[in-house]
Amino acid sequence: MLLKGEWRATASGRYKGYHLSSLYSPLGWYSWSDAATDFIAAKKGSQEQLKTFVNTVLGECWSEQGQQVDPGALITRREEYPENLEFGKTTIGIDVQKDRLELEHVGWDTKTEESWSLDYIILAGDTARPDVWDELSEVLEDLNADAVAIDSGYNTQLVYDFVADTTQKCRTLSASQTRI
Repeated sequence: MLLKGEWRATASGRYKGYHLSSLYSPLGWYSWSDAATDFIAAKKGSQEQLKTFVNTVLGECWSEQGQQVDPGALITRREEYPENLEFGKTTIGIDVQKDRLELEHVGWDTKTEESWSLDYIILAGDTARPDVWDELSEVLEDLNADAVAIDSGYNTQLVYDFVADTTQKCRTLSASQTRI
């Protein structure tokens, strides 16, 4: 089978790509017996193990099972809404990653409990350094949300320190505003 085989590109262009299963491995490399044993183990194991087998041994793309979203049906559910909506409350959710902070600013209609994504902001920078946290302080001050939630799963102590510092600043600001 291998001796009489030939490589045939399935698409033309500057670079050629080939799709080849491990079942075509030369004798002594990865046998069909090894493939069958690995398949049975993957089938008995987790969905993730089967996915890895299909991708790496068979050289095929994994197709997720389950409900699929119909893009056409989804797009028909779009709603037009005016740019000058009034929100009862606004919130910000912040996800902390190693190299960035990602924020979503959301407006809420407190009567209907509907929400609208107002903005999505990515603050690039090493979250182990103060620069990105200083930038976050400025953004939060500009957006002036009613509530902020921040993920503390990464750089946990830095998140705690930021929240403690920001809370103290808010208390000081609130106290100074009360005296006016």
